[in-house]
Amino acid sequence: MYTGPILDSHIHLYAYHAASYPWLGESGLERLRSDHLPSAYATRARAAGITASVHVEAGRIAEECLDETRWLDELELPAGVADRFVAHVPLADARADRLLDLQAAVDRVVGIRDIVAWHPDPAKSRVRRERPTEDPVWRRNFASLANHGLSFDVLMTPHQADEIRRLADEHPEITIAINHCGSPLDRDRQGMARWLAGLELLAGAPNTTIKVSDPTAYDPDWSQESLTAVIRACVEAFGPERAMFGSDDPLSGLFIPLDRWVGIFAYAISDLTDEEQRAVFHDTAAGVYRLG
Repeated sequence: MYTGPILDSHIHLYAYHAASYPWLGESGLERLRSDHLPSAYATRARAAGITASVHVEAGRIAEECLDETRWLDELELPAGVADRFVAHVPLADARADRLLDLQAAVDRVVGIRDIVAWHPDPAKSRVRRERPTEDPVWRRNFASLANHGLSFDVLMTPHQADEIRRLADEHPEITIAINHCGSPLDRDRQGMARWLAGLELLAGAPNTTIKVSDPTAYDPDWSQESLTAVIRACVEAFGPERAMFGSDDPLSGLFIPLDRWVGIFAYAISDLTDEEQRAVFHDTAAGVYRLG
């Protein structure tokens, strides 16, 4: 089993306030309605063997996206906790240019996320507009990520694979990190086939990477076998050099303890070479997020 360094490419920290995080009002998220601070994550991470991590914006309302980054930057962060930040900028907003300048000025900010996940079932959709990345303002602001040397984290659904592939093809200078295994949320045969086809399409763009993170969010009745199948599909589609381990802590903790997730992940990729395992567990994310 893998014994090298582990970089968690996807964690969230926040000081809970209902008005700032309205998504936490959804049913089933009651356990998350409290502060999730660096010390708590550090304890879980040490137990799981995690040595470094990347903070991804935690869904704070768009008006407070810069406040979130400044709050993080002022925290006393233990070694290995939130070594880099993926901040939020609402790219369809007229103020996005200025927000990008301010976010990029923070040393630890290396990427931007703007959630664009659309699904034909409104209950599974995070945005109202179909094909949100085709909005002209959004696209203009997305293109400016390259001027700041920023990557882009994208939370999408399999219904958007062609949309995100087109975005990757048109902007080969921007690294796109697909969040949470590409969201295999439709678990019937047709839905999983759509997800697998989407992985293959997305992997065809050399500037895409995938975070093999939190598949339990889409598979609450998970087994080691079901999680292993998702992990292996992601790594096989993108290759170890473009796949990276992530947790989604603390959300993932609703379904699986962090150390258990690391153990299942290590089992799933144990047939890879030592170098390939290190790439998935550490080196890919270290490259994407400039961790040396």
